[in-house]
Amino acid sequence: MLVKDLYEIARILGGNLSRGHGDVLVSSVSTDTRTLSPGDLFFALKGERFDGQEYVRQAEAMGAGGAVVSSDMKMDNADFPIIRVDDTLLALRILAQWERTQCKGTVLAITGSNGKSTTRSMIHSVLSSKYKVVSAEKSFNNQIGVSLTLLRNQPDTNCMVLELGTNHPGEIEDLCGLCSPNMALITNIGQSHLEFFQDEEGILQEKMTLARCESVEHCFYNANDPLLCKAFAPLEQPYTSFGTTQKAEVRAMELCLTEGWKTFVKLDSGNHFELSIPGVHQGLNALAAVAVGRKMKVDDPSIATQLNGWKGLPRRSEVKIAFGIWVIDDTYNANPTSFLAALEALAMAPRGIGKTFLVMGRMAELGDQEISHHHDIGHLCASNGVECLVTVGESPRAAALAAKEDGVESLSFPDTQNALKAVLSMLQPGDAVWVKGSRTSRMDAFVDQLMENLSKLRGVKACSID
Repeated sequence: MLVKDLYEIARILGGNLSRGHGDVLVSSVSTDTRTLSPGDLFFALKGERFDGQEYVRQAEAMGAGGAVVSSDMKMDNADFPIIRVDDTLLALRILAQWERTQCKGTVLAITGSNGKSTTRSMIHSVLSSKYKVVSAEKSFNNQIGVSLTLLRNQPDTNCMVLELGTNHPGEIEDLCGLCSPNMALITNIGQSHLEFFQDEEGILQEKMTLARCESVEHCFYNANDPLLCKAFAPLEQPYTSFGTTQKAEVRAMELCLTEGWKTFVKLDSGNHFELSIPGVHQGLNALAAVAVGRKMKVDDPSIATQLNGWKGLPRRSEVKIAFGIWVIDDTYNANPTSFLAALEALAMAPRGIGKTFLVMGRMAELGDQEISHHHDIGHLCASNGVECLVTVGESPRAAALAAKEDGVESLSFPDTQNALKAVLSMLQPGDAVWVKGSRTSRMDAFVDQLMENLSKLRGVKACSID
């Protein structure tokens, strides 16, 4: 955030500043005392499960430059700067919108059913070879997260890369009003949040709100996605497509898995790179970064160098190894489309891999279609090289039953502990285990326990593969 005194911030917010503190300077904000740095302006947000006003004194003790609180909050210490407002969340948004007007660089907003964070991270890596880039930290893709990212703007910022998430109609439009992007990118349209959008057409309309945003001057979209191809065809503003199809303007001529579960991508320019994570879907995310890089005048050799060195994100197809056993930690989240992408990656397993296992947790937010979607994934296992399916929870049991019908060895367990014992009893060096599920299924804990147990077999520490 550009340096401001509290008097100016209070004016922007339309708030009331405690006396004698107008000359205090701040250049960053915080909504969480666990990550607060001295000098931050603390916004005391209130949610269903927390009240930031309970942490104002802690923020003061940690050296915060001041706090933005609700107008009805009582504060005994007259020495700590306070700005009182009617709504602290609205105040955070107002300050972020004001900061957006001060950013002279390009603002790119990314949305899509899957791959937003991975694509954002890849784009950051590509653009940082030439520009000063600010991008979202973690999956900061709601009103609070986008506001916090905008407020990290600096005088020398050339590019900002934002994520826009949604699980209810109208949220993308609201976030567009907050960040006013110059460029837009849609990764794909898939079966996510069906509990609230009913079908892919509803998801498509929500995501396309970004492409139609008034401030957007250029769009990027996945040419491998038929719904996006159809939706972009009638649009008038400039756009760039990326993918593996002949119609893609930014195209991969070769895309395959290599030794160590890496993804090799050869571009239409002849340049090539190798990603540290597996899957065609990850290659498409990288092509999105190539498309943005080219638009921003980053040359292909530099793009390839950056993507070769890109390290990946935790629990998003993260490759780990212990006792000679490959573990692909894909536990950040899951929906039917991302599960299909994982299966397609397993079907492309590198040579020399032993038995392939899929450990499946529940896919959430699917509404009354939940059981049928799990069942469908089960039926796809045999044709995609899964030799053993292990499911955890009631809904995934439908997948195990379907896979068993197709001749796939299938086991179903009510909890991760019993599933872990079964998997450990079957694994041999050279085998590969892909673990995936929605965050609520806690499959990340399964991976952690699996790696811990595998490490003990040889007495060596398990590690991730870069």
